[in-house]
Amino acid sequence: MKLKMVETRNVLAIKELMQNIQNRSEQVPGLGLVYGCTGYGKTRAAVWYAVHNSSIYVRAKEIWTPAWMLRDISYELGVYAYSSTERCFLQLQKTIAERKKLIIIDQADYIEKKNKLLNTIMDLYDYTAVPFVLVGTEELAHRLARHNQFWRRTSQVAMMQPLGKEEVTQVAEELCGLEVQDGATQGILQVTNGSIGEYVVLLEEMEKGARQKGQAIIDKSIVELAAKRLMRRGA
Repeated sequence: MKLKMVETRNVLAIKELMQNIQNRSEQVPGLGLVYGCTGYGKTRAAVWYAVHNSSIYVRAKEIWTPAWMLRDISYELGVYAYSSTERCFLQLQKTIAERKKLIIIDQADYIEKKNKLLNTIMDLYDYTAVPFVLVGTEELAHRLARHNQFWRRTSQVAMMQPLGKEEVTQVAEELCGLEVQDGATQGILQVTNGSIGEYVVLLEEMEKGARQKGQAIIDKSIVELAAKRLMRRGA
């Protein structure tokens, strides 16, 4: 299996959101949100975008405090993180304003639960006008909408979708050079529940099965065998 990012609908949606929020006019708010079910590829796509587009990626933690969050963002920007929360904030504000790098914060459900974290992000955005994008679960959009001040600063929202039939074929072809028969596609979607994360794991097993049979096609029998192997592994 090749190590590459397949540009599925979700990857393209994240890419479009990031580009739109960076290229927005001055009158348009600069906070963004990417949300969806676990396994839909949010984190991998966000990291991929950050690495290839000179952006900052930070993963939130359940036990974050505002000071800890500021230090983590500082580390990712490569600037000294002062022990004083005030000095750390002012240094970070200055650096963000100067470098103008998009900041992506993953696992943002942890942030929504703590008003001080959410308000600190708003403060950094208000003082710098540099965009922040939060990434979280399918419930995050609904919960953030209850924070009026934050929500009215949010101009870009992308909801991640489950894998479609065409994407099942696309991923198998781009990662493994394998063709998926029409009859096998539905079985793959049932096994993975539309999760790209689960599909990649299944695909690795299906690739082994196809190579062992000396064929470049994934058929129903390959799907069933791979699914059974994974079930035994998890037992």
